[in-house]
Amino acid sequence: VSETAAVTTSASAAALASEDEPDNNNAKKEEKPLVVALEGNAEQYTPFIAESELDKFINKLSGVTLLGRTRTGRTVMNGATGETEEYNGRRYEYGGIADTVVTADEEAGTYTYTFNLRSDIKFADGETLDADDVIFSLYAALDNSAGTNALTNAGITGALNYRFNSPIAEDITDELLKETLASDEVAVILRDRLYIPVLEEQYENVLSLYGDGSVNIYTSSYPDPDDLFVFFYCVESGYEKPEDGDKSTLIEDIAKGYGNNYRQFAGRTVGDERMFDETAEYLAIEYLTKQQSGEETPEEVTNISGIKKTGRFGVSVTVRGNGRALEEALRDLIIAPLHYYGDESMYDYNAGRFGFERGHASDLYSDLTDGHRGEPMGAGAYTFSENAADGLILTANEYYYGGKAATRTIKLITAGDAAMLIADGSADITTAMSAADLTEQIETANRSLEKVNVFTLGGYGFGVLALNPQSVNIAGEPFSDASCALRKAIATAVEYYKEASVKEYFGEYASVCDYPVIDGIIPDTQADYYSAPFVTDSSGKPIFDEDMTARERKEALKKACLGYLAKAGYKVSEEGVITEAPEGGRLVFSAEYGTMSEAGGHPAAAALNAASGLLAELGITLNVVELSDPGLLYSDLASEAFELAAFYDTDTLVSSFLYGFYNINTDEINELISAAADAETEDAPAAYYAVYDKAINEYAALVPMYERSLNVLYSALRIDGSSFTPDMTTAYNWQDETDRIVMK
Repeated sequence: VSETAAVTTSASAAALASEDEPDNNNAKKEEKPLVVALEGNAEQYTPFIAESELDKFINKLSGVTLLGRTRTGRTVMNGATGETEEYNGRRYEYGGIADTVVTADEEAGTYTYTFNLRSDIKFADGETLDADDVIFSLYAALDNSAGTNALTNAGITGALNYRFNSPIAEDITDELLKETLASDEVAVILRDRLYIPVLEEQYENVLSLYGDGSVNIYTSSYPDPDDLFVFFYCVESGYEKPEDGDKSTLIEDIAKGYGNNYRQFAGRTVGDERMFDETAEYLAIEYLTKQQSGEETPEEVTNISGIKKTGRFGVSVTVRGNGRALEEALRDLIIAPLHYYGDESMYDYNAGRFGFERGHASDLYSDLTDGHRGEPMGAGAYTFSENAADGLILTANEYYYGGKAATRTIKLITAGDAAMLIADGSADITTAMSAADLTEQIETANRSLEKVNVFTLGGYGFGVLALNPQSVNIAGEPFSDASCALRKAIATAVEYYKEASVKEYFGEYASVCDYPVIDGIIPDTQADYYSAPFVTDSSGKPIFDEDMTARERKEALKKACLGYLAKAGYKVSEEGVITEAPEGGRLVFSAEYGTMSEAGGHPAAAALNAASGLLAELGITLNVVELSDPGLLYSDLASEAFELAAFYDTDTLVSSFLYGFYNINTDEINELISAAADAETEDAPAAYYAVYDKAINEYAALVPMYERSLNVLYSALRIDGSSFTPDMTTAYNWQDETDRIVMK
């Protein structure tokens, strides 16, 4: 496809010409607003604090970022010039506000990103966006009051020293940090500054359970909320609560029980053992800097050495490592106008003053009712207009560098029954997670006339079936050829039934997956490194032919499973039945899943039960157990306590492996993870999938089942379908091209 045939996207190079003065003629036209219904109350209007789906959408419409994404999740590095990329057989063009040059310093182990901004980018009030706005936004995100976020974890040189106001913070070694995290002193800090505040919130949550019929199983067993609180969060065996019923003592006692084990605390309180890693490390570094400096107020660090102003329209950022974390952070960081959100009298780049009082950038986040900080304003395609009784109104930014918006007014309302909102004309676009009842709603809405179009996006968390190498093996050898073959026999059976199982639970708009999305990188099924899991037999040949009947496919499946079992050392009769397990092997296994809704069930349930039936025909027993409390599974993620278990993971599997979850923390896996972490951006997809290939296709320790999918519903009657974003992905979708949507 030639460059001239490229499909132009929002703010692409073909539409980058903007004028200094607005064209008000078009604004006089009466036209239908685009009505968008999203989750959230839209009460947080600054670019720094968007949390709900609606808040984030407002920021995306009204703001711009230094970097963008393509449909494959790759970073757009030449935004000002424009660049193209092929996806799904079509070439798309992407643009942005800056061209980015990356230089490496191999000796220092750093990369420097130099951003050359377009000089014609204007905010919605006509003021020009320049380097000072970028620096203001970077420092606001890196201020201590902002807590930990994607930018604080990007490895910007000098950022740690600045945040801790200490010239020695970045000299702290990993070994020293690990030692400090295990110290008695930090245990006390963790108790007082992490555990107790979180437990106080959880105590209130426990109180709120009483009167909620859906959790009677807990509240009826523990009529006293203190007892239920102890049941949920106490790790000390035989603990007796205070006789006087003092809440503070109860919470402090339970907090003490966790000591330095902040991961155990995270697992028990929020269900994600890695949730408080950054907080714990921050507290430990803070303690170390004070100890090593010998002062409560160490030597002043006035700026971040890795952030430099290179000209009125130039900024450079230097990072340790390959810079992928920085790219990810800057693809989401809104460039906020210094003159609007900050205080220009407090900005002096050379003097180390960046538009707000140091340590108080949180004021920019929370001051929503005082003047203009309660309304979003940036350099995006739209700007805030009115908080009307029936919704928020945004109008086209006449200064937008990407050109005139096709639809000049957008009304934002709160989401409800997704399909009905579209069908009855209340909204033109909305979103909903996949579920069986959503499928029914859409079918009902489209019964007599097609009113609702649907596009399904995967990548919103994912489910896996874990086959524990520590308990599903031969002779106690987790990764021997025989043990891997045993797990492949079971995994191959589950894989065969998984698509039907996932769709039975979620409906037709489910996302069955072979490998989850990694850090926004979309799987390329055509790439050389890609291969579907568990579709070959023990000799490496495909199990199925396209022309096979259902009966023939089942027989081929049984033959493949028997082949793996034979390779594992099981004896197979002439009739195709297992007659004896190898030494150190078993004939009986168990699989568990936790109920995911009040109605019961799980996306993997039907697949497990069907696989159990097939394996029974071969002489292998797979007992499938439904647990009413899914939390019981998660405490066993890194133990030998489970055999097969269906887990829901919100992180990348690579991170889970690294932390030892699923018991796949081998030297080979760790070497592949290290190689992936060090890989250049263009090599990262293949490097990460090499990790998955080892864990899934070789070890057979996981069967990826599904991705939680978000469905974009839009009106077939009111929106010109040809203007809706084609080939949407999790990385690039309709929200990136809202200004291109045309109403009929």
